[in-house]
Formats: sequence, structure tokens, C-alpha cells
Amino acid sequence: MKPSFFPRDKLFWQYHCSALLLLVLAQGAIMFFWREERLFNAIAACIWIPSYTCGVLLFRYFYKKYELQKKSMAKQILWVFLHALIVGIVITVIVLGIVLPISWDFMLKNPAIVEHKMSIVELILQMAIGNTFQNQLLICAWVFIYINISGGRRIREAEINNLRLQNSLKEAQLVNLASQLNPHFLFNAINNIRFTIYEDATKADTMLTGLSEMLRYSLERSKQDKVRLSEELEVISLYIDLIKVQMEDRLQFSLKVAPSFNNYLIPPMTLQLLVENAVKHGIDKLRHGGGIELTAKLSEQQLIFKVNNSCGDNKPLLSSEAVSNNIGIGLINIQERLRLLYGDKASLLIEQTSNNFSVILSVPQESGI
Repeated sequence: MKPSFFPRDKLFWQYHCSALLLLVLAQGAIMFFWREERLFNAIAACIWIPSYTCGVLLFRYFYKKYELQKKSMAKQILWVFLHALIVGIVITVIVLGIVLPISWDFMLKNPAIVEHKMSIVELILQMAIGNTFQNQLLICAWVFIYINISGGRRIREAEINNLRLQNSLKEAQLVNLASQLNPHFLFNAINNIRFTIYEDATKADTMLTGLSEMLRYSLERSKQDKVRLSEELEVISLYIDLIKVQMEDRLQFSLKVAPSFNNYLIPPMTLQLLVENAVKHGIDKLRHGGGIELTAKLSEQQLIFKVNNSCGDNKPLLSSEAVSNNIGIGLINIQERLRLLYGDKASLLIEQTSNNFSVILSVPQESGI
């Protein structure tokens, strides 16, 4: 897009006008001590201010049009000094070309001429050189300040854009992971209903009602990074009610979570999947079933959940193959979601003994209030 010559940014004009005001005040202080040059300097200032503004805006225009920020530092410095020299000369010619005819009588009364120290040509040449150097210096100062400020702004914008890109990528990854978890759950639930519907239609209807509530939760919350623990526990209760229709007394479920924990935040469908895995890879494979216990505690600003399987005898609860399955795509996806949401501040660990298998989920303590 072609840059505009006059900036539309109010902040730019505030900075620029403030700098000009300081220069005018400084010039006014100087004029106070040289009273005989007040008119000359006042007229020169009125011409110099718009000329100087156009000169620095011209550099800004070239800077944006030719993308000088992408060039090497040596080339940028060369651009700055050449521009400052050319524009400084032009401003000097404009100012002196207008002021000298108006103030010619005043010039002839200059002490240097009156005392025959120099000719009028030498005086004008001296003024031209001095003003050109001064203009060049002021233009260089303005330009280097502008380059520094605009460079800092580009860095901040790049950081913001990078954060937005990371957040978009993180959101896409989370949605992708959630899309992998939900079909896994849905497939198991529909299979359970399909096997039950021929045996007991009432049970199948109860299971279908529970499934619809769970799907509603899954669809509504899958777009969120975190949900209240009370919501996650409610969907776990629906899942247990659904699965107990099939497993009956083979499944004993115990929930030991204090009501004061209800407003803490956790990623949606994480605890539900851990409980589902405990049923699928543990209890469901045991002839006489077993127990699942879900507990929660706080430790050093971490909210720690433990899903524990137990079979109540001395036989191994899970074989090595089952353990391998249990840390398959479901738990790997949970680990990836934890990494995206919390970095290294969350963890998912597995503990196994002869008749117990536990998964421990640890996330930072966050309140949803």
C-alpha cells in the first residue's frame, strides 16, 4: 500500500509539534538577548517551521515507500545524511530567499558590514553555511529519533503478531486434539448402547439420555480451554451412570473431591477420559470387576487428581500390553493439551503396583470465580 505523505497518526503529530515547540522556545530565548534581530528571526521561524516539517515528512515518505528499514545500517545512514544535506540546503535557500529581500535594510546595518569587516556577499554566504549545517543537524536528529521509535514499534507489533500466531496455533492444536478425543468416547458409548438395546430397552433409553447430556457438554465445552471442576465431575457422574447400566455391580466408583474444589479450572474432558480409560483398560477386563477412586488435593498451588484402579486381589490389575494401551493416543493427547495450556507447570504420571494402577494429573491451581 502506498504510504501517505501526511501521517494520520495523532501521536506522531503530538511528538512532532512538541519538538517544534521546544525549538521555538529555545529560539525565543535567544531572540531575547539579540533584540535587534527579533523581526528577522521571527519571519525566518515562520518560514522555517513548515519547510522543516515538509523536509522531515519527505524522509518519512521515502522511508516507508522504499522500505529503508530493510536495508543495511550503512545504507540507512547514507540515506539520512544525503537527505539531511539536500533538504537542509533547500530550506536555507527558501528561508533566505524570502527573508533577505524583506530585511535587506536590516542586513546592510549589520555591524559586520558597517565596520567593513566583510561584504554583504560574505555575510549572506556565512549565514547560508551556518543555517544549512543547523538544518542538517536538526533533520538528522529528527530522522534518527523517528527511525528508533518506528523500529521499536515494529518490534512490538512483531511480538504481538507472533503471540497471536502462537495463540492461533495453540487453539488449532487444542481443537485438533479434542476432535481426536471425542470420537473415541462416542464410539465406545454407542457400542455399549447397541449391545444393551436388545437386552433391556429401558436401560438403553437411560444410557441414551446420559449420552446425549455428555455429548452436549462435549460439544459446548470443546471450544473452551478450561472448565470448572464441578462441570467435569457432573459429566463423569453421567458417564459412570451410563457405564454401570452395562457393568452393574462389577464397577464400584468412589469420588472423593471436596465441594470447595468445585470452582477450580481444569481442561475439559480430561478427568472424564482418565476415568473412561480406567474402566476400559482395567475394570472391564476383570471377571469380577473392581473399583475406581477419583481423589483431589491441593499441594503447593497445584491441583492434584488421582484416578486409581484396584481389583482387590493379588493378581496384576493390568498386563504390560494393557499399560501400553493405557498410555496410548488418549493419554498422549491429554499430555499434549497440558503442554499447550500450561507448559511445564502441569504433568500426567502413571503409578502401578501388583493390584493398583493410578494416573496422577497435576495442574496449576486456578479459580473460575
